[in-house]
Amino acid sequence: MRSQYGLELQHISELGGYVDQNLLLIDSDGNRYTCKVHDRSEHPAVLGMQNSVMQRVGEAVDTCLFPRPVRDGAGDWISTLQSANGQSYLVRLLTYVPGRLLKEVNPVSDRLLEQVGQTLGLMDMALEGYYEPAANRPDIPWDLKNALASKPLCAAIADPYRRRLAEYFLLQFESEVLPELVQLRKSVVHNDAHRYSILVDETADELAGIFDFGDTVYTYTVTNIAICLSDLMLTGEDPIAVARVLVAAYHREFPLTEREITLIYHLVCTRLTIYGCKAAEALIAQPDNQHAQLKAEEVWNLLDRLLATNPLALTNALLEACGFTVAAPDREVQQKLRDRHMGKSLGLHYREPLHLTQGALQYLYSAEGDAYLDCVNNVCQWGHCHPRIAGAIRKQVATLNTNSRYLYEQLPQYAQQLADCFPEPLSVCFLVNSGSEANDLAMRMAKAYTGHTEMLVIDKAYHGNSSVCTDISPHRIDRPGRPGLPGYVHKTLTPDTLRGPYKRDDPEAGYKYAADVQRIIEELEADGRGVAAFYAESQIGTGGQIVLPEGYLNTVYEHVRAAGGVCVADEVQLGFGRVGDHLWCFETQGVVPDIVTLGKPIGNGHPLGAVITTPEIAAAFNNGVPYFNTFGGNPVSCAAGLAVLDVLKDEEVMANCRTRGAELMDGLLQLAQTYGCIADVRGQGLYIGVELVQDRSTMAPAAALAEAVVEMMKEQGILLNTNGYDNNIIKIKPPLIISAQNVQRIVRTLDRVLAALA
Repeated sequence: MRSQYGLELQHISELGGYVDQNLLLIDSDGNRYTCKVHDRSEHPAVLGMQNSVMQRVGEAVDTCLFPRPVRDGAGDWISTLQSANGQSYLVRLLTYVPGRLLKEVNPVSDRLLEQVGQTLGLMDMALEGYYEPAANRPDIPWDLKNALASKPLCAAIADPYRRRLAEYFLLQFESEVLPELVQLRKSVVHNDAHRYSILVDETADELAGIFDFGDTVYTYTVTNIAICLSDLMLTGEDPIAVARVLVAAYHREFPLTEREITLIYHLVCTRLTIYGCKAAEALIAQPDNQHAQLKAEEVWNLLDRLLATNPLALTNALLEACGFTVAAPDREVQQKLRDRHMGKSLGLHYREPLHLTQGALQYLYSAEGDAYLDCVNNVCQWGHCHPRIAGAIRKQVATLNTNSRYLYEQLPQYAQQLADCFPEPLSVCFLVNSGSEANDLAMRMAKAYTGHTEMLVIDKAYHGNSSVCTDISPHRIDRPGRPGLPGYVHKTLTPDTLRGPYKRDDPEAGYKYAADVQRIIEELEADGRGVAAFYAESQIGTGGQIVLPEGYLNTVYEHVRAAGGVCVADEVQLGFGRVGDHLWCFETQGVVPDIVTLGKPIGNGHPLGAVITTPEIAAAFNNGVPYFNTFGGNPVSCAAGLAVLDVLKDEEVMANCRTRGAELMDGLLQLAQTYGCIADVRGQGLYIGVELVQDRSTMAPAAALAEAVVEMMKEQGILLNTNGYDNNIIKIKPPLIISAQNVQRIVRTLDRVLAALA
């Protein structure tokens, strides 16, 4: 130091650092400096650019201190140093900025947030129009425009829930941010202002300095404030409140455009996701590297909270804080258009229907900026906009989509993988567009195979919307004032051990309910009519979330098969692990159906359904009457189906379903001990019903109470609905990916709602 900088040193000590070696130097006059020692992997032009940026902002911004480069004896900002072993290093001497790390301050006051925002705004104002070629650094992973480079790192995230979060937010970056970037301003930015590079004075009242210009890069200007915000959001109970103060202060010094503000939510989530991905990678490669894990838990927790936050809520708050007018949502306009052009029989949920704009895994976002925990939409069983499924659909639709009369690899590949999920002899697939179409096709197969026409169904059953499916849905048409069942459809007792004639304390209940099926079969045979099929959901869904008693399906199947009929399991709502312990709900009854119908979650919201049957039944269906389906089994649908199977296999969703389902049942059963209006809590896995009554002694259905509960739960941000013959059953069917915190919130909120209403 004496020969290069003319300094007589009285003290040398190490400072912290991630890449560079940083030393604190104190000369004989008490002046302090930071000495940064770089190996030859850092290009001198990049170091020179960083020095130039520090000099520029230091001259322009007087609200706090920045390190300033010190020239050596030759007048250079960068020196060369050789170690004793002959290795060459690049050395920079910077003025020392005193202060405490902002990380040591908790909570961070609004005053400090304003000062940070103001200073970043002034820095970006000072650098507007400034450019050096060395600032173009395409290899900087922390430059948010390079976010997709972190996508492969998602595989390093061990926890399936967190891995899904990372993949989701990177998908949102790709969908929402990338197309907009070309229209945004670019400049040289600090790119790394956070609590470990921001200094405050000893009283923690004033901003003291900003250092560490190692990630300085020429990129999109708005990313600078977004990066800072992503870290400071970790400090407060209310991330939106932190964002309002910080961004408003920044905007006063360096005005943001409205377009830039609308991207801040996604940019913040992108930065946090990159950190999470890199922390996961480092945990594998360098498990002892504590620096890489400094705030990993905080980051994942914040990402989880931001997922539960509608992006519009943050965006509108920032727009208002920066003086922009926020457009009012057009829910009423949408409803009027719908009423004018859609049939009145197509109703809407809730007294004030939701105007939805986006789905985000287990959440739905409204046009008003609210976020709702979706506990009723069992179509998107793996989560709304699941990144793997959405990505597979997008990729395939951009490559090939056609009908199934051509050879393409997706169809046989999907049919094989789907069939492999079933026990023998179920091995032949027919792909259709919905659960209704699957049940319709299953009836054609049953008639072709048996030569009979009579159909047996459970009273209160629902099997779909087609004409045929409506015919076999007593829940829909066999009520006072409705058409009733056609002559070929015969209903049997609902095996309801709460309200039916045979109760739960009767160990023979399942067999007694099954005897009613045998009674109908005998009556038909006496009349010279044969049974084509017995249809049953493996747990009665729309009819009231009724779990079938032990022995019921086994005995019914014996009766039906003895009469020459086939047994159809409707797994449209229950399939793919929703019951937790088994992939298919029929397995809980220890049976193997002759035909299985699938829909809803099979494509996670993409219109896809299937019929799975035996080779013998499939052969009988090939009876000269052509079967063709324009869209069933098209390449895009198959890509969606394959992605669903991958998620089922790779993301431990059934294990999560078992655990969360048990937690939810336990919580609901505890509520039943408190509230006399709860007559029953029943279900399997994450397919649960809560039956409400006016009084347990009379068991009078409490439909009005159930509706009020659903409405108030919606006001609290949780979506539920009712079903059952009397609409007094609260149905709970969330995506299988919900968290323990989600379950706790459901139970806690329902407790408050019942306390207010019951």
